[in-house]
Amino acid sequence: MLNMENNQIVLTQTSLRRSVATAAISLLLLLLAACSGENKTSGGTSEETQIIAIEDRTVAGVSQKGPFLQGSSITVQELDGATLVESGKLYQTGKSFKGKIASDTGTFLIKDISLKSQFALLETEGFYRNEVTGEVSKSQITLNALVDLSERETANINLLTHLEYERVVELVGSGETISSAKKKAESDVFKAFGIEVDNASAEDLDIFAKGDDNAALLAISILMQGNLSEGNLSNRLAVFASDIEKDGSWDDENEKTDIADWASTADLAAIRANIRSWELGEDVPAFEKFFKRFWWNSFKLGECDGETDGLTKKNGNELSKTFGKDYLCSAEDWQLVSASEGSGSNDNGDVGDNASFEYGTLTDSRDTKVYKTVKIGDQVWMAENLNYKAYGSVCYGEDDANCSKYGRLYTWGGAMDSSKTNCGYDGGDGCSDLAALVKAKKNVQGICPAGSHLPSYDEMQTMLTLVGGGNATAEGSATAGTALKAKSGWNSGNGTDTYGFSALPAGRWENGYGGSFENAGEMTGFWSTNFDNYYGHVLHVTSGAKAEYWEAPKQLGYSVRCIVD
Repeated sequence: MLNMENNQIVLTQTSLRRSVATAAISLLLLLLAACSGENKTSGGTSEETQIIAIEDRTVAGVSQKGPFLQGSSITVQELDGATLVESGKLYQTGKSFKGKIASDTGTFLIKDISLKSQFALLETEGFYRNEVTGEVSKSQITLNALVDLSERETANINLLTHLEYERVVELVGSGETISSAKKKAESDVFKAFGIEVDNASAEDLDIFAKGDDNAALLAISILMQGNLSEGNLSNRLAVFASDIEKDGSWDDENEKTDIADWASTADLAAIRANIRSWELGEDVPAFEKFFKRFWWNSFKLGECDGETDGLTKKNGNELSKTFGKDYLCSAEDWQLVSASEGSGSNDNGDVGDNASFEYGTLTDSRDTKVYKTVKIGDQVWMAENLNYKAYGSVCYGEDDANCSKYGRLYTWGGAMDSSKTNCGYDGGDGCSDLAALVKAKKNVQGICPAGSHLPSYDEMQTMLTLVGGGNATAEGSATAGTALKAKSGWNSGNGTDTYGFSALPAGRWENGYGGSFENAGEMTGFWSTNFDNYYGHVLHVTSGAKAEYWEAPKQLGYSVRCIVD
């Protein structure tokens, strides 16, 4: 996580700033200049690569993630091409020209720029408008663009100019001219998102302008933003740029799937309304078609159009949290079919003894994840494990794929949201308050999404009694365990999933005991609100089919299932 202390996130602390370091730029312009003379070996004509001084130039453009706000800084960094021609070496001169964003549209204009060569680095830093939330960012970010000013006086700064940089440097180092390297790098970024357009130069794109290339830029900007904070966005951009640097291919399937899972539930009408409400451009280009195709392709659904209208397909992405679930092509979009509308299948595609499960959904407003819920008696339980990244939680084996499969493992303090309640595994001032709530049989939200809460012992007992468990004593109940367990996924002793609870063997985290992980495939446990000194109360379900309720050290990591209020 990047340092947020001065309300400033600077992408250049990661590999994106590192790519602008002197050595990388030296390699870039060294190869550019190598094309300019008779004895140089790089490709391209001398007209493409000769060093051209820029005198008294005005450079204008727009700076966008969403648009950067008025007052954000703009810097033009001089790159010394003359030294390259004379000595075969390249240095940044240290000379720069500074300006400010002139309005909330992101426009800028810097006058009287004189450079030793036509190659310059443009950098913008500031707050921006977030397309997903419609709000101004809480922290600043930095974007940049490598430009050739020999034939242009306008140059926009955006995600495409930013993400292409490392790839451009790599291609130039392999003998490409800068013009061909930029064209190829821009195409590589688009193709990473499954987009093929006849794109103009990245510096000419504008998220408020018409045309498929501008719409594609806006789609990428929204997809990369997702539900992330500025710090996490910075990290995502840096990792992506590094990933495509060598071969132009985006190979991080986990990150792609995380974005696709978010995109499949995003409210595109609200996002369009956010952008329109800024009243900063004539219109919003048709980004939706590119946005949708990204997650359609990730889920292996294909196109949803007139030819496939009414067709149902299963999500074929094994990393997705909705893997195996049915999607219906309707109104030119793939829509998740809830099990209550379909066959009553559980998360594993199996049908329980009760084919009329009353399923619903619970949306976590903190990260927009959508969880399936199921009604058991008068209670409405989450039908999958919580996967909210919070203090005191971890993926099994520290593998993100296991979070997608099993949800996260939480210490008891993490489940109780100790960062807010001040009640951790070793106690705390807030524990007496929580104990009073538990004793009074009041709901404790803990780490659960708004509108739900952690189950108490009594609520777990009510559910267990209904599913055939009787009293979940130390001996446990095989009847309840079998009924609660999913029909597949267990190393041994799969269940009947009679009530749609679909318990999977997530294992546990031995936090405080060496930090090891154990028993995935064999058991799972769910925290309740009840506790006693150094022990929290947990419902265990084992491969031997038992469901038993017992005390466990609070520093262990188990799963969380919430109950809708």
